[in-house]
Amino acid sequence: MWTKLYIVCACAALGLAAPAQETADLMPEARIINGRLAVEGMFPYMVALSRNGTYVCGGAIIAPEYIITAAQCVTDKVTKGVMEPVPAAQLSIRVGSLDRLQGGVVSKISQVTVHEDYIGKKTNDLAILRLPAPLNYTEAIGEVRITHWGITGFAPLNITGWGSLSINGAFPRLLHWQTDSALTSNDCALSTWIMNSSVLCAGRWTGNGICTGDMGGPAVGDGRLHGIANWVGGKCGSDSPNGYADIYYFRDWIKIHANLTYY
Repeated sequence: MWTKLYIVCACAALGLAAPAQETADLMPEARIINGRLAVEGMFPYMVALSRNGTYVCGGAIIAPEYIITAAQCVTDKVTKGVMEPVPAAQLSIRVGSLDRLQGGVVSKISQVTVHEDYIGKKTNDLAILRLPAPLNYTEAIGEVRITHWGITGFAPLNITGWGSLSINGAFPRLLHWQTDSALTSNDCALSTWIMNSSVLCAGRWTGNGICTGDMGGPAVGDGRLHGIANWVGGKCGSDSPNGYADIYYFRDWIKIHANLTYY
């Protein structure tokens, strides 16, 4: 989760969903301006996704047996033009803990479903993960339901993640959050040259937002899931908007592949 530092004044280009240096140090809140440390039970739907024991991305619980994340978090090779998911046995999630390294409940993954038209971080970047057994919901573990309405411009979105707090920085152990604003489709197109109804832009003018390690994480407004983090616009912390998979656009695909009974 990008949050400006008092002493940082220069930026560098960054990759997106990739493992980062593990650290046992907890990032003190006093070092950041726009981010906040989450409180226990505040975001019960939040998921820490790991591959072979190393944290890679965020995600969200959308049903007792299903997690939603970004496709880039669970793919790593192309066969005949198709992005293939990594073996489910390599993946695991941690839920119910603010600490991505300990506490809460850890579960394996039994099935990985990547959007069939996924071709890169700005196109159909969604994946559904199935768990071998349903999660038991508690005050610290629960679902966020997908939206059934399109979000309006300038509407607030809560974004959460364990991503970098500074350029090339290590991932914090504790969950951070902040509120960004959704952009209208016109503002998104003017800023990014992306005219695609499957993309939700957020964060312009705020000077904060997602960064490396936040991919796959949720953007939630009015108690509903509206976006899944896909890409950083420009550099972390710049005034360029960041991109999310628009959940309203993908709602039917999600409902089918996550066997959702609500809507």
